[in-house]
Amino acid sequence: MTTVCVFEDDGWRGLLPFTWLHPCWDLVTGTHTILSRVKEAFPDSQIQALCRPWMQTVVQERGGLPILTGGGQTLFVNGRIVDACPVVRLAREIPGPFALWCGDAVAAFRIDDVPPRLPFPDHVTDWVRGLDLPGMSSDARLFRRWWDLLSHSGDILAEDLRQRPLGIYEGTIMPGVHLLDPARVYVGPAAVVDPGVVIDSRQGAVVIERGARIGTGSLISGPAFLARDTLVKPLSQIGPDVSIGPSCRVGGEVARTVFLGYGNKQHHGFLGHAYVGNWTNLGAGTTNSNLKNTYGHVKVWADGRMEDSGLTFLGCAIGDHAKTAINTTLNTGTVIGTSANVFSRGFPPKFVPSFGWGPAPNQEFDLRSALLTAARVMERRGIEFTPAEAALMTEVWDRTIPERHAGEGGGAE
Repeated sequence: MTTVCVFEDDGWRGLLPFTWLHPCWDLVTGTHTILSRVKEAFPDSQIQALCRPWMQTVVQERGGLPILTGGGQTLFVNGRIVDACPVVRLAREIPGPFALWCGDAVAAFRIDDVPPRLPFPDHVTDWVRGLDLPGMSSDARLFRRWWDLLSHSGDILAEDLRQRPLGIYEGTIMPGVHLLDPARVYVGPAAVVDPGVVIDSRQGAVVIERGARIGTGSLISGPAFLARDTLVKPLSQIGPDVSIGPSCRVGGEVARTVFLGYGNKQHHGFLGHAYVGNWTNLGAGTTNSNLKNTYGHVKVWADGRMEDSGLTFLGCAIGDHAKTAINTTLNTGTVIGTSANVFSRGFPPKFVPSFGWGPAPNQEFDLRSALLTAARVMERRGIEFTPAEAALMTEVWDRTIPERHAGEGGGAE
C-alpha cells in the first residue's frame, strides 16, 4: 500500500487565524476539506500527517491521522494544495523520487526512504531543496492566504455540487415550497423544508444534507451547500456561493461565505465574502462590509502589516471560538482572531488579535475564561472539549501574546 503524507510547511502562517486550531488540510473549500480531497485522489493509500509538534495530539485525536515517523517510499502532499490532480498525474508518470514546485514552495515530493527524524514544518522547504530531487513544474496551486480559500471557493463549490446526486428528495418538503429547477436540488433524509421557502437552483445546485432544516419564508439561491443538522432561521436569504458546515445556526443574509461548522449567526445582519471558523457566535445585527466605497482592492492585516488582497470584494475572517456583540459592524478585510470577543460603538480595528477583548489594545480574554467558555459552548452541541484541545488552545494563547500587546492594528506571529 502506498503511503501518502499530508504535510505543513511554513505557509501555515498565511492561513491564520484559522490555522491556530487547525492543520492546513482541515480547511474547507466548496463542500470538502483539503484532506478529504487528498484522500479522494489517493483512495488506496495510507494517509499520514506531518504537522506542527504542538498540534500533533489534536490531529491524531480529531482527524484520526497517524503522525509520520519514518518508513519506506512516501509521497508527500502539501496540506495547502488547491487541487491534488496534478500530483496524481505526476505520481503515476514518475515511479521514483521527484519534487513538484509551486513558485518557492514545494507542492509535493516523493522519496524512497523517510528518515526517523523529520524536519518541523518551518524547515520542510529547505530540507527538500537539500535532497536535490528531480524538480518538476506543473499547474499545481497552493492556498497562500485565507482569502484565497474564498476566491477559489465559488467555482470549486459549483463543481462539487455538480458531482452530487441531484433531483432527489429524501426529506420532508412542506406544502407551499417553491422549487425553481427542482432537478438541481437534493434534500437529504430527515431534512425539513418549511412552508414558503423558495429554493432557486437556476444558477447553481442546492444541496441540503441530512437533518438540516430551512425555516419558513427563506430564500436559498444556488450554488449553496447546507451540511448536516444545520438550521436556517425563518425569513433568511442564503446564497449564492455559500457553504455552511455541520450543525450551524444561520439567519439574516449570507452570501459567498464559508462556515466551517458549529457556528451561530442566528439573527439579522449581512455576512458576505467571509470565512468563518468553528464555534463562532455572531450577535444580532452583526454585519460586514465587503466592498470599499472607492471600489478599490481590499487591504488585509497579514504578517504584521497591511497587504493588498487584490480583491474588490472581500468581507472578513472570523477565527474559531470568536464572538461579536449585537450590532457589530466590520470593515472590509477585517480579521478576528481565535477566541476574540468584539464589542465596539463603531468599527473595531481591522485586526482583532486572538483572545482580544473589545477594541482596546492590550486587553485580553483571560485563558481560564476562554477555556471554560469553549467547553460550555461545545457541550451544548454534545461534543466534548478534550484535554488535548484545551492544551492546544493554551499553546495558542501563549503564542499570541505578542499580537495582543502590539498596539492598535496588532501583529500576527
